[in-house]
Amino acid sequence: MTILLSICGLRVVHVGDEYEEVTKQSRHEKYRKTTIGLDIVAMPLAEDKEIFLCQCTTDWKSEKVADIQDISFELRQRIKSDEVKIYSVLITQVEVDQITRSKGSTEFEGVNAVIIDDVIMLLNEILNGNKPYELAKSILSGQFVTSIT
Repeated sequence: MTILLSICGLRVVHVGDEYEEVTKQSRHEKYRKTTIGLDIVAMPLAEDKEIFLCQCTTDWKSEKVADIQDISFELRQRIKSDEVKIYSVLITQVEVDQITRSKGSTEFEGVNAVIIDDVIMLLNEILNGNKPYELAKSILSGQFVTSIT
């Protein structure tokens, strides 16, 4: 996903994997919570003033949603600016009907879902020789939704 979003034209940093493991002890000491639930930080061009905090997951558990909500909330508190929009994004292969059932609950609130159909759409755009910058931004921000109603 990091490579795909980069090809789409976003500035992307992969912070999952070893970052999650290396900083566990210091997070536990400071926050009493060891999980981070963050894999990718993506930012469009500087003038867009948006940050996409992405968690990639194969499932749709409330813990995953809560993790990305917590991280987004903390970053919003630290930035304290209305000029920067921070999006919480879960990138998942879970079927759309499972996400649709969760969408009405408060657990889903403020978290955008990127499903496999969205990923395939971006890949197809790239294979067709396009650089789908705007499409990638709209998918991550929840403005373009393929099947979730």
